[in-house]
Amino acid sequence: MDSTTPRQPGKPVTGAPEGGSGYRIACVALLGAAALVGLYAALTLAGVLENRCWLEATTGRPCIACGCTRDFALLLSGRAPRWNPESGLFFALACAEILWRVVGTAVRRMPRAAIEADVAVHVVLIGWLLSKSLARIAGA
Repeated sequence: MDSTTPRQPGKPVTGAPEGGSGYRIACVALLGAAALVGLYAALTLAGVLENRCWLEATTGRPCIACGCTRDFALLLSGRAPRWNPESGLFFALACAEILWRVVGTAVRRMPRAAIEADVAVHVVLIGWLLSKSLARIAGA
């Protein structure tokens, strides 16, 4: 049974389809979100928007990404980051994410294993970011 064949009531689904249009839509949406983050960073660096971390404004403690906007600009200009020691890691992850989303958008049918790996990697990364953020908020 492929994704175009309607499921018949009472019959079990024997095989899940590979990722098609839904995954591509998600990739396009995430590329759009990355473009908005890039636009925000550019407008902040140009002085059009105020560079303010909502977590720091709320708790008085910087988040784990504080300084990354300035550091990304330094990295793009070939200089070393100065504000956040984890900026290089974040920059590499952001580049890998954008590249993967471009691939996910270009591939007509992404294999199910690739989608599962994508989700698993993001669950681990989100858990890591949350744990680091909570530790920073707690003052550890």
